[in-house]
Amino acid sequence: MRPHNRRISAIASLPRRATVTTAVLAVLAAFGVAVIVESAPAPSAARDTLGLMPVPDLAQGIPARRSPIPVASRTATATPKPSPVVRRVASAVSPRLPVPVPSASGSIHPRNPVAKPSAPTFTYSGPAMIGSSTGGSVSATQARFPNMQVVRFYYPQAPSVWGGAIAGVRSDQVIFVSFKYDVAATAAGGSDAAFAHVLQSWAASGRQIYWTWQHEADNPSKGISQAAYRAGWAHLLADAAAVHAPNLHSMSILMGVALNGSHGPVEGWYVPGVDVLGFDCYYLGTEGLAEQYAAAKHKRVAFPEFGAGVGGSSDPVSAAFAEQFISALDGNAIAAVWFNNYGNELSSHPQTLAVLRSAAG
Repeated sequence: MRPHNRRISAIASLPRRATVTTAVLAVLAAFGVAVIVESAPAPSAARDTLGLMPVPDLAQGIPARRSPIPVASRTATATPKPSPVVRRVASAVSPRLPVPVPSASGSIHPRNPVAKPSAPTFTYSGPAMIGSSTGGSVSATQARFPNMQVVRFYYPQAPSVWGGAIAGVRSDQVIFVSFKYDVAATAAGGSDAAFAHVLQSWAASGRQIYWTWQHEADNPSKGISQAAYRAGWAHLLADAAAVHAPNLHSMSILMGVALNGSHGPVEGWYVPGVDVLGFDCYYLGTEGLAEQYAAAKHKRVAFPEFGAGVGGSSDPVSAAFAEQFISALDGNAIAAVWFNNYGNELSSHPQTLAVLRSAAG
C-alpha cells in the first residue's frame, strides 16, 4: 500500500464519534509529525459544548441592578451563553435613563430623540426657565415680573395667527400657548387646514413657541375620551411635521393628579409624538411623579402651571411652596410657570413674586 493510502486508511479507521481534535492529531501522526498530547481537563460548565471556547461566567462582572438575581441561583447549563462581546455591550448600557443634552438656543434636544422622525430637533440651555401666566394682561404681568423667562398664554378656543395680545410677549421670552379646537372635529381631521395656517404664521414670527391642544384634557369635567384625544393629537402633530418649523415645539399638558390614575389609566393620555410632557402641578408630591414619568418616557418635562393648591393660598404659604417647588426641579425640567390666576395672583402675592423673580435671575 502506498504511503498516502496508509494515511487515508488511518483516518478512515477512526471511530465515528472521535472528536475533531482526535482527527487532527491522527492526520499529523500519519504524516510523521511528532505530537505531545497532555491529558485535557474534564469539560466544565464554563466551556462551550465542544470544550474549545471559554464562555463568560454570568455570575461574574455583571453590574449591579435594581433587582439583582442572586448569584447562587445562576446555575450553569449547556444552554449557549452570550459571547464576551455581547456581554460587554450589555454591561455598558447604563440602567439610568438618558438625560437630554443642554445646548444654547431656547429649546431642547434629547440625546436619544423620541419625537417623530420628521420633526425638527430642538435644544434648550441651562436650568429650568421660570415664568408666569399672563393673568389676563400681558403688559401688566410684564411690568410686575419683567425678568420672567417664559410666559403662559391661553386661547379660550381656536388659536389665531401671529399678532394681537400674544405678540406683546417680549422677543426674549419663550411662549407656552394652549388652545381648544373642537375635539370631535380635530380627531376627524377637521382642524388640519386651519392649524397648518396658524403654524405657518407662528413659524414666520421666529419666536420660540411651545403649543398645546386641549390642556388638562384628562379633567373628567371636560368629557374628553382618551381615544379622541390621541386621535386629535395625531392630526395636529402631522400638521406640525408638514410645516417643519424649528422654533415650534409640541407639548401635551395633563393635570399632575392624573399620574395617580384618578383620571383613568395615565397611559391612555400619553401622546408619544410630542416634544415635551407638561403637567400642571399644585402639590409637591405630583412634581416628583411628573419628573419620574417623563424620564421613564425619555422625554423632557415642563410645569406650565404650578401654584400652592387649587384655588390659591396666602402669600407666605405660596412663597414657601414656590421656593420648594423650584428647588426640587430636576435637570430634565425645562420650565416652571406660576399660575397667575384664581387665588394665586401675583398682584396680591408680593413675597411669592419675589421668590419667582429671584429664581428667574
